[in-house]
Amino acid sequence: KYYYNIKSDNTAEIYNASNGSGLLYIPEEIDGHKVTSISDCAFKDALGLQEISIPCTVEHIGYKAFAGCTNVKKITVDKNNNFYSSIDGNLYNKEKTELIRYALGNTSTTYAFPDTVNKIGDYAFYGADNLKTISIPDKVTYIGEYAFHYCLNLTEISLPNNLEKINCNLLSYCPKLSNINIPSNVKTIDSYAFQNCSSLTSITIPENITDIDSAVFAGCTNLNEVSLSNNLVSIGEFAFAGCKHIKSISLPNSVVSLGNYAFENCENLVHITPSENLSNIGVDVFQGTIWETSLTDGLNYLGNVAYKYKGDCPEYICLNNGTTGIAGGAFSECTMLNYLEIPDSVCYIGEKAFCGCTNLTQINLPQKISRIEADTFVGCTMLNYISIPDNVRFIGNRAFYFCTNLEYISIPDTVEEIGEEAFYYCERLTNFEIPVNIKHISNGMFSYCQNLQEISIPNGVIDIGSYVFSSCNNLEKITLPNSLRFIDYSAFSECTNLSDVYYYGNDINNIVISDYGNDSLTSAKVNYLYNQIKGDVDNDGKVTIKDATYIQMNIASIKKLNSEQLIVADIDCDGDINVLDVTAIQKYLVNIIA
Repeated sequence: KYYYNIKSDNTAEIYNASNGSGLLYIPEEIDGHKVTSISDCAFKDALGLQEISIPCTVEHIGYKAFAGCTNVKKITVDKNNNFYSSIDGNLYNKEKTELIRYALGNTSTTYAFPDTVNKIGDYAFYGADNLKTISIPDKVTYIGEYAFHYCLNLTEISLPNNLEKINCNLLSYCPKLSNINIPSNVKTIDSYAFQNCSSLTSITIPENITDIDSAVFAGCTNLNEVSLSNNLVSIGEFAFAGCKHIKSISLPNSVVSLGNYAFENCENLVHITPSENLSNIGVDVFQGTIWETSLTDGLNYLGNVAYKYKGDCPEYICLNNGTTGIAGGAFSECTMLNYLEIPDSVCYIGEKAFCGCTNLTQINLPQKISRIEADTFVGCTMLNYISIPDNVRFIGNRAFYFCTNLEYISIPDTVEEIGEEAFYYCERLTNFEIPVNIKHISNGMFSYCQNLQEISIPNGVIDIGSYVFSSCNNLEKITLPNSLRFIDYSAFSECTNLSDVYYYGNDINNIVISDYGNDSLTSAKVNYLYNQIKGDVDNDGKVTIKDATYIQMNIASIKKLNSEQLIVADIDCDGDINVLDVTAIQKYLVNIIA
């Protein structure tokens, strides 16, 4: 019995079969429907299959359709099929230029490719346990992801000289592979490419490589010699984690960045030669190494980067002039630190840099930084005020999580993204001006900001995530833009005092609001502001001196503004219409005229 779906063209796509063993014969037709497709993962890990027969009608075989079928000894294709073919029991495209699936049950220990082949598909040899040696001809320019993953007995492979990219998990979990020669034309090595090749002893990274992705050599427990490219810029997170036989590493001067845990648990790593241009160091990059356990009490540097403070931290620290970066977690749990003086030369501050600095009251961030990374100030419960530099474009997840004393934060309009729970439980925050370039309000961004009273979502924001204002029980007013299209579940849960919603549109039903957990929002009074511009009191589509005059007349009680006009007249959003709002319009007009 075959299980199938009917496609829009009335043909059938098979997604499973009940026999699941022996010969799998795909029929040309089922119940009057022509079989044209085999779905993604249709027979993945079907260990009982030994032979697969594909008819002439099949036009598409989905992703991983036969992956993990380790006992299949032969795949045959009808010679009249216009899309697929078979050579020596292996699945190819019609032109025989791409090997799509190797018959994993083949008992041969090697494989010779036809001269026509220039591509090896994703998962092509995944789990080919009998394969021991393979030479890939130079004509091959592309090898898919997971192509030789979990080839447990593979001892030797020759990669083609024309290969430019090593895809993710290409040779991961090949525990008997002792040598890998990366061709000189390779420009990219994707994540996990050689993970857990536990017999690998040495590796040379070619000069074309500028980045080593995450966990590329993680778990290569016998790797002891690493030669890095002189053009290498970054080493990704966990890149060499668990390579316990590496004793020394020399970082070329081209290296700028080391990802989180890049050399974690390289137990015998004793000596590190840092790059002169190193500035970005992630969290616990050398945790579990002899080098890190040998650090002395006080502030330790790696090159020009403040790497880690060890021991009891004082109340005041001044970083060295010329410091280029602060590593992830560098001052984590320095509970006595009250003030840190950071030189202007610093261009990077890593994740969790000040996590748990419960006595940190103030910090002046350097102008060169472009990111506030995730968890940077988590639990800085005494931090009261912070100004984000104008170059910052990104604020990461939980950046100010549980900063319970934070009353004011200045964020420039250059910021384009703010991560999830960035201001979670900043319970003393009463006002927040969202940067105008923000498009998405991330999940939980202001959860438990219990003193937040009103907030204006800028025009351009498309959606508000889940739990964004959850338990903001003093939130009374919110202004929503005409650009807003979706509000996710529980975005306003427990906003028990929310009374007024101001909407710059003509129908709030244009916003899709999740039914779950948003009763506080949907029961509030909706005040329509249509498409008025802030400052456009007379609603003529532009801000002019006439609008400033209207505000002055309101202040002098000559002519009172109505409720809608009062909203757009409050330029600085301080809840009061005064001379500062008039001045803001005048300054705006002067800049336009100039």
